[in-house]
Order: sequence, then structure tokens, then C-alpha cells
Amino acid sequence: MTEPTVSRPWADLNRQEAVARVLVGSGRVMSPGEISQELGTHGRDGDRAGLVSAALNYLARRDQVHKAGGRGLWRAGPPEPGTSDRP
Repeated sequence: MTEPTVSRPWADLNRQEAVARVLVGSGRVMSPGEISQELGTHGRDGDRAGLVSAALNYLARRDQVHKAGGRGLWRAGPPEPGTSDRP
């Protein structure tokens, strides 16, 4: 995530940027539902879990997030070398 994204208001971020910001800020593994709830605390009530999942898949193709832990759990950053967890 770039520095300008960090300083921009939540309402000005597109969904992918907002999802990435939540994961980076949390520093932990999260599900799309948890990410959706966190986005709601920042006034982004339209970011339902299904839309968050689509954003996560988009970010994973760009190595900004990766699947981690159990089914439907995600973490910020690229996958570990030698793993194949692309959506």
C-alpha cells in the first residue's frame, strides 16, 4: 500500500485500497466478513463480504495479499516463496 493511500480518507478509497488498508492495519489474518465489519466502522457500509472477497482475489493476483491459515482467511503481503495459494 502506498503512502498516499494511508493518508487519504476512507471514503475516498476504492474497495481494493480499503480492504488492503484494513489487512495491513490489523497485522493479523482476517476473513472477508471480519474485513467487511471493520470497513463498516469506517463508514463503508456497502462493502459486503462478497464484494470484499472479490477485492481480495484482485489484490492476491497482484501479490498484495495472500490466503493464510484456514479456509477464507487472508493476510496482507505476498505469499511465502514456494507456496501456491493464488485464488
